[in-house]
Amino acid sequence: MSKLYAILGVKGVVVLVFLLISSATAVGTSTDTFCLSCHEMRIYRDELLLSPHAKDAKGHPIGCSQCHIPNSGVFSMLGAKTYMGAKDAWAHFNDEDPAVNRNEMREDAREFIADSNCRTCHEDLMLNAKGDGPVPDKGRKDHATYLKNNPHADRGGCSRCHGRKPRSSAPKKPKVEIKSCVSCHEGLAHKPFHIAPDK
Repeated sequence: MSKLYAILGVKGVVVLVFLLISSATAVGTSTDTFCLSCHEMRIYRDELLLSPHAKDAKGHPIGCSQCHIPNSGVFSMLGAKTYMGAKDAWAHFNDEDPAVNRNEMREDAREFIADSNCRTCHEDLMLNAKGDGPVPDKGRKDHATYLKNNPHADRGGCSRCHGRKPRSSAPKKPKVEIKSCVSCHEGLAHKPFHIAPDK
């Protein structure tokens, strides 16, 4: 029986060490320092610093991960980090500049900005960005429609799954477009997609 406990103990320690290393890796690769270690990303940091999203409502700087790493669950976070990390590493080490054609990267970029990240700061969609007054009438109507169509905003919004572009060329049934926050709000942290980045 003591041999069984020893084996379980060793396995437990191995699992614990694996979880600690994985957690430290996830945290370390979510820092601005890590993101900006690739020269391609510095363009976007510079744009962010000049945007209304440079700081949050409390005056704290907003980092890359606050928008680009889903906060709606560990599987969403790991999936996004794996996909974006592999894609960005490939572009970096193969000398492909992902900033060259923003129109080509538009849908992929928007796919990885979860509504739940936006809603962390913008909780009441009937208030303006500063939170000191109502949104204009059009915004109120659009936000009411959004809230009706996105009952799971805390998990990234319905658009995280249902609003994605089709991955195959097979004909799809027509469906109602489910808009996400970034479907309407463009150019608030970075230049609009049709504008080439400054080199």
